[in-house]
Amino acid sequence: MAEFCKIRSGNILILVPDSKSVDRCLQAFLASGIGKNICTWSSELTKSQRYANYLEILKGNVQLVIGVRGAVFLPIQSLSLIIVWDEGNDNYSEIRSPGWHAREVAIERTKQEGCSLLLGSFSPSLIATKYLLAGWIKPLNPVQQIFKEYSPKFIGISEISAPDQRGRISTKAWKTIQRGLQTGPVLVQVPLRGYIRSLICQKCANHARCKCGGNLIIGSVNKHIVCGLCGIFQSDWQCSFCAGRTFRHSGIGDERTVEEIGKAFPGIPIRNSNQGSMILDEIDETCIVLATPGSEPRAKKGYAAIVFLDSRISLERSSINAEEQARLNWFSVSALAAKNAEVFLDVVVSDLNFQALLRWDPWHAASRDLLERISLNLPPHFKAVSVIGPHSDVHNMALEFSGKYLVSSLQSTDDIYLSKIILRGTDHQAQELVEDLLNYCRIRSAHGLTALKVRVDPIEL
Repeated sequence: MAEFCKIRSGNILILVPDSKSVDRCLQAFLASGIGKNICTWSSELTKSQRYANYLEILKGNVQLVIGVRGAVFLPIQSLSLIIVWDEGNDNYSEIRSPGWHAREVAIERTKQEGCSLLLGSFSPSLIATKYLLAGWIKPLNPVQQIFKEYSPKFIGISEISAPDQRGRISTKAWKTIQRGLQTGPVLVQVPLRGYIRSLICQKCANHARCKCGGNLIIGSVNKHIVCGLCGIFQSDWQCSFCAGRTFRHSGIGDERTVEEIGKAFPGIPIRNSNQGSMILDEIDETCIVLATPGSEPRAKKGYAAIVFLDSRISLERSSINAEEQARLNWFSVSALAAKNAEVFLDVVVSDLNFQALLRWDPWHAASRDLLERISLNLPPHFKAVSVIGPHSDVHNMALEFSGKYLVSSLQSTDDIYLSKIILRGTDHQAQELVEDLLNYCRIRSAHGLTALKVRVDPIEL
């Protein structure tokens, strides 16, 4: 990317998902001797630093800006190129009103200013795949021979019931870690942070919950069971389904995994990296790095082995984008492996996402998911809008819009006084749907009614 920007004329804006990526990208560009005035834009800067950078950009003294999602609004003059790296990352979405996405803002800005746009990712989002299949963007496919030469060896499981797959950490996972430690550092990724993040009843296998509805957890070793929502100590828990009083662990976090791996590999240093205490320096020693998604440090010469644990948790999230985000995570983290390294993923080898990793072909898997959503009337082929408000107001709105658009049934929210519905319309109805919602909210505001929370193209459905 640095070499490409070096020969590109005009000013350039590079968007990356987080502050850590801003620093890493800046160091790479400075090392390349790009010969352009560079400034950054992230939350790590103080208010005075951001204001000083803003003035330099406004004066036209900066040729290259590297920043997080908010940088997409900077007044860069003579803009010739916008690069959105890791465009499917959730960090590009602003959850606060009005709920914009940096990728979509970048697309609109390229239309207005006539500049070029480059979307980059190890695995494309379904939105980018839709744009590609529609002919709105063109693929820049790297040489496949390079991938074949440098891609790691992927290891999966033949069948879940096989003897060597029993237990949370299978025999194949242990052997992958053992072989990797012979030549360099090993990365182990777990999806959950903490000690025990979920408990289930030993008798009926239902989730152990508090009276308030929160999941019961164990905060750390030698600590008692508490509610993850209200924090109340649970000394006499009883299952509300079968009256059972015994439970077993379900969602195991990184702290418990450190204990398990530490017992299996005594004397091997184990470093833990998560969103609360992230490792920022490069790994340059033989050790085991245990990380949660998004907090994986880089190894100086690449990881000798990478192991993904509890992959089912990523795939079974109650989100329409669960499989898309899991695939993006697996491809991005696998790219941290050294040449000829081993990557173990605890999913069956017949899984289509595992097959995509074997071929290093995320486009095929993304295209398949996109085609499936056409028949199901789901985004991105259908415009989706979520509306949250009081029960009666949301119910009346659902009745009014049901004759023209697809309307979901009322859904519960974290607030017992609020309900949620999802409105969907075809691409041809998208603009009309947004305008109808805007007029509906204007009428409610004129009558002094409670404001509804409306989100167009929400991340989670």
